[in-house]
Amino acid sequence: MDGIQLAGISNFTSGGLYGIQVAALNRAGFIEGKNSYDNHDATGLQLGLVNVSGKMNGFQVGLINFSKRMQGTMVGLVNIYRSGSIAQTRDGTAIGLINMGSSAYGALYANEWFFLNLEIATGTLKNGRIIEASKNIHIQNALIYSNYAIPDGEGKDPWALGYGLKKFYFNRSPTPGMNNFRFLSFGMDILQINGEKNKFNESLSLLMRPKISMGTKVHPKLRSLYIFAAASYSAYLTETDEIPAPVFLKSTASIGDKLLRMWPGVSVGLHIQ
Repeated sequence: MDGIQLAGISNFTSGGLYGIQVAALNRAGFIEGKNSYDNHDATGLQLGLVNVSGKMNGFQVGLINFSKRMQGTMVGLVNIYRSGSIAQTRDGTAIGLINMGSSAYGALYANEWFFLNLEIATGTLKNGRIIEASKNIHIQNALIYSNYAIPDGEGKDPWALGYGLKKFYFNRSPTPGMNNFRFLSFGMDILQINGEKNKFNESLSLLMRPKISMGTKVHPKLRSLYIFAAASYSAYLTETDEIPAPVFLKSTASIGDKLLRMWPGVSVGLHIQ
């Protein structure tokens, strides 16, 4: 299908989609886009509440996206997919809260504000079929829970929920036990800080934290367990001064009626891939 399909309820094409589908439910046999193996000028897009396709080299944007062979870009609340199958081609990128496909990890760590931080992440292995690649590249979407703040002397009990988008580089090696032995990652966390136990803040209390992490396996025989350390720089924007951020190395500025606090931070913990 070339061109645009617009419908209030559903669009369906059994063949290929080179244009745009916009409806509550979209379905296509295959979607060609910028990652197409044999047509780099195609632009296929599904935009709807639920998007379904076979082979997908284009774009899906919706609440729920499904693809049997995903080598394009998915943006949604839930993304369900399988890896591509053509040799020497890359897989796509899934951006969402829940991504059921090719890659996942869990992490448990402490940082300069919270003793307990738990991450559950899902995403995609981008270049697993690229034989000559020196690194395995993963795009991961992390759901983050933070609690047990370092005491501040003011009797507050802050906790946080958030989301992180991160890119991981794992080494490749033909040596037994040394493949994926260490990693480097870059990313951004965004968390809502809440001041009372089991209660969400209704006012703005947003923490934005770019982060760089380095990790290594504890032992070659422990295939999935890594220790890691991370450096970050936090920007905490809030409408109230009731939730004290870490006091060391902190700078404060005013943006209208809001407070912006900034500080460097560190994290150390365990990563299970």
